[in-house]
Amino acid sequence: MISVGDQGHDALLQGELTTMLGQEPVVVHSTGGRATTAPMRAYDLLRALIRKGTLDVDSQLDEVEIVNSLSISRTAVRLALGALDERGAVRRRQRAGTIVTSRPYRVESNLILSQDPALPPPMLEHRFFSDRIEHPPQAVAAQLDFPSGKMRVMTDAIVVEGETIGIRVVYEDSATPPMDKSFHGMARKRGRDALAVIFLQRMGSELGAITTHVEAVPCETRTARLLGIPAKSPVLLREQLVRDASGKARLLSQAYYRADRCTIAADIDAGSRRA
Repeated sequence: MISVGDQGHDALLQGELTTMLGQEPVVVHSTGGRATTAPMRAYDLLRALIRKGTLDVDSQLDEVEIVNSLSISRTAVRLALGALDERGAVRRRQRAGTIVTSRPYRVESNLILSQDPALPPPMLEHRFFSDRIEHPPQAVAAQLDFPSGKMRVMTDAIVVEGETIGIRVVYEDSATPPMDKSFHGMARKRGRDALAVIFLQRMGSELGAITTHVEAVPCETRTARLLGIPAKSPVLLREQLVRDASGKARLLSQAYYRADRCTIAADIDAGSRRA
């Protein structure tokens, strides 16, 4: 078990905070209505440290060390830890202290199949709910090409350690072969390169551009029930439109992720960016 107060960890924590803030942590005073921002700032910084792994699962947190590192009042830190406890990121027990219990699941923003390199099978799995053929509604038909006149709708759940953290719905032409479990295994091993192979096998054409939009939306009743959260709870909607090399839109993916369990991330290689 690692403690924030262990030798060498204070410096690491302080360094991480300095990097995030771009400066030394500053005191948030309780004047001018700014006091309410202190717990939010503490919450965001602590969640970021948990997400990055600086504060690992099973780490024991020391409130005094956190107060000193963040230069924020103990009351603000306790409110932040209470919010993290409510969301399952930490566990607070009287006399036992505060322990990190989970980190947000990392969803790659530019990949269709959800994956997290830190979670090998069977910790991460896709559970298929349904695969049906329907007539495309106007909202979907306006975005995709349906040569057969009908669409395939596939729904599956993204499950991490037995907990459903995401529901994904995929729309494509009904003539497209269904996606089986072997495709998920390939994608986990090879990332976007695997997606190009899968796309070619299923669509019969080369993979082109993937347009991704992410927004926070209130969760509708059916999806909320599948995710085990109250209706209208905030979820992260990741909508992706996939085109082939000719520019034709071939697949639309809409995935709803629990905002309290997930983070959507993208790694950008500066060397590959256009000047």
